[in-house]
Amino acid sequence: MGPEIAIIGGGMGELGVAALKKQFSLRSTVYEQAPAYEDGVGGAFGLYPNGLKVIRDVGGVELLRDVLTGAEPYQFRRWMRHDGTEVAVASEEALAQGDLQSVGIRRWRLQRAILRAVEREGGIKIVMGKKLKSLQNVEGDVSGPVTILFEDGSKVRADFVFGCDGAKSRTRENICGVLEPVYGGITCLMGSADMPRSKPGICFPTGPNRRHGVWYPVGPNEQVFQIYTVTPMNPESWKALTPAEAEVEKRQLCASLREDGWSEEFVKPVEEGKNIIRVGIRDRAPVEKWFKGRVVLVGDAAHPVAPYFGQGAMMSFEDVGTFALCAKMMGGADVFKSNLSSFHHVCEKYQKHRFPRALNTLLTSRELGRMQLTRTEGKVAGLARELQLWVSVALFGTLPNLKKGAEYDFKTEVARTEGWDLSSAMKTRQPQAAKL
Repeated sequence: MGPEIAIIGGGMGELGVAALKKQFSLRSTVYEQAPAYEDGVGGAFGLYPNGLKVIRDVGGVELLRDVLTGAEPYQFRRWMRHDGTEVAVASEEALAQGDLQSVGIRRWRLQRAILRAVEREGGIKIVMGKKLKSLQNVEGDVSGPVTILFEDGSKVRADFVFGCDGAKSRTRENICGVLEPVYGGITCLMGSADMPRSKPGICFPTGPNRRHGVWYPVGPNEQVFQIYTVTPMNPESWKALTPAEAEVEKRQLCASLREDGWSEEFVKPVEEGKNIIRVGIRDRAPVEKWFKGRVVLVGDAAHPVAPYFGQGAMMSFEDVGTFALCAKMMGGADVFKSNLSSFHHVCEKYQKHRFPRALNTLLTSRELGRMQLTRTEGKVAGLARELQLWVSVALFGTLPNLKKGAEYDFKTEVARTEGWDLSSAMKTRQPQAAKL
């Protein structure tokens, strides 16, 4: 029997990591703290060409097709004022890479698509209701594999552990100590509404009282809203709201939006909103060490990022693709079967390529967040930012930073830097042979 791989956390890139281990004939188990995967709950996000490339190249065209079936193309990107006035409009063709274009998708639909791909492959266990408490023997010394202890008192052992447990990662604590993401002074209220966008595309309106947001389609007759407000830190309020709490919050927010002159195209979805969640926007610089002994970090566990760039989930996918590529080119399954030095060499290469990319994404996200906030801070500052937006779209077809993010190709960048020939490694699969 091959080595046992444990994946802590069962979200987007997390299930992808489990499937990648299958490529190397490894036994893989995902431990997810939620009691079950549920349809129709949770948030949403955009999928951009750089992330879709990973889904296609690592997961296969069948998974890509399944994901896109549950998503909705953006078509346009609109920067607007709160009253509905358009400042700049960009075609999403400016971000396209071949036939890959940006789309909006509910989190649960993406999760289901990946889960179906894992089930098609078989041989990968998913255990629900398992919240990590701590790790023992992280270094993987002569006493053997890592011991994983869960909050329910159970424990398991694994030869290698991938920490995919998000911004509040307990896996990270076992490598770096307590390094909580930092609150940026902004709270986001998000939800979904069963109604189409009045205008096609993802929209970024800004308004009075230092409030801005994003409205985007996730289906032909479904949209998601995320409203950002400068708010004192209050972690107790960051949660999925109960139906009663949501009704009070929506009523108060809609009254405030209408009083400030927000267009009904933005207010109505909030009024009809469901699955309401309030979160504090937090981030932090990527940790300096992404691995220790037999444990490695993936996604937000290593580099939590604010959502203003729309690249958070894409970074998780790129992490998955980059680690798999490095393992493929540096020994394949033997990386996990020989001594720890081989595994560490792969981890070092993985971190070498991902750290600067994650840091750049963090800084770009912060800049885009500041841009939107500046548009709310008075007429002169707002007009200056609007002029900057209009000029950028007129010259480049969209914002240059968005284009740089979407056109990134993990395979091309890593292979170019390392001088690797990828002609026989990680080729895109054909539909009839597509497996995750």
